[in-house]
Amino acid sequence: MKIKNNCARLITIEHVIDGNVEKFQFMPAGDAIEVPSQVAKGKYCQALIADGSLVRDGESEEAGSDDELSDLRAQAIDLGITVDNRWGSERLSTEIEKALAD
Repeated sequence: MKIKNNCARLITIEHVIDGNVEKFQFMPAGDAIEVPSQVAKGKYCQALIADGSLVRDGESEEAGSDDELSDLRAQAIDLGITVDNRWGSERLSTEIEKALAD
């Protein structure tokens, strides 16, 4: 599985694989790197994915383009919505529709 850093800080994950400690360094704005599934499924990696610090390769594209997300986030903030950085375009659109309906 390929994973990419989605934040402005270096993220390092150390994992023991077959008795050897392997380090996976995710550079800010770097390329996605291939990690074994046992690393991707680890608690630390999953926590970083859940808070939006790391994303699975292709996930950000599925959620919407960066420009689209930026526009939706700005619109949501203008409407007084507290935006979660993990939200994709679908969730942002839903929240905006709710706010406009009120």
